[in-house]
Amino acid sequence: MDFLGGVNRILSAASLIKGDDDKIVDFNNLQYTGAVNLAQIAIQSELNDLIADTLIPYEKKEGTINTVADQRTYDVPSDFIRFYGQNPFLMDSSNDRQIYEVKLDSLRHEYPRYKKDTGEPWAWYKEETTTKKIGLVLVPDSVKTYTFDYEADVSVTNETDTLPFHTESEAQSFIDMATRHFMLLRAEQPLDGLQTDPVYARAKSKLTSLMNFTYPSRRYGNSYR
Repeated sequence: MDFLGGVNRILSAASLIKGDDDKIVDFNNLQYTGAVNLAQIAIQSELNDLIADTLIPYEKKEGTINTVADQRTYDVPSDFIRFYGQNPFLMDSSNDRQIYEVKLDSLRHEYPRYKKDTGEPWAWYKEETTTKKIGLVLVPDSVKTYTFDYEADVSVTNETDTLPFHTESEAQSFIDMATRHFMLLRAEQPLDGLQTDPVYARAKSKLTSLMNFTYPSRRYGNSYR
């Protein structure tokens, strides 16, 4: 399902459109301008929540950094959100050597020459700038390639952007959640009402179960033998 299809499903669920002939063909529709805008916001907001909770099934990607002699900092990919998993590392592809993160504040106090000393990098740190970058310690003195796993931005903007789910069932369950969000926006009600909305809760539970790679548990509470 693409972004446009998700908006049409919301408008149908809200009974704003009632047949295939009524579906919008782009986001410039004049008849439902306000509703289309709210539906887009609902989808994007719910998607951002799932991205923040690391629940999206295919946001994991591999990034690459090619070092340059005497260059300390490097940009991460443009769609980078965060490193994937606990205790992230950069993998030196030449010898399968892993280098791990050090905190910048500790680095500044314990190794004040971190911006100057060159050699074989043994750690990386988050460079605090207006863009997402990492710095290497030591400053590389040769050309090397490092790879890393990261969570990519899978948000949607354009009508043809695909909603980031593996199956149509997952996408439909997600749109069920976004529909409840849309209904509150349209009624100008507080969004914290979603947390007590049984339809929303059921749709999110269903989506989580559908995205589970293993058979979801059907047992609740303690088990005694």
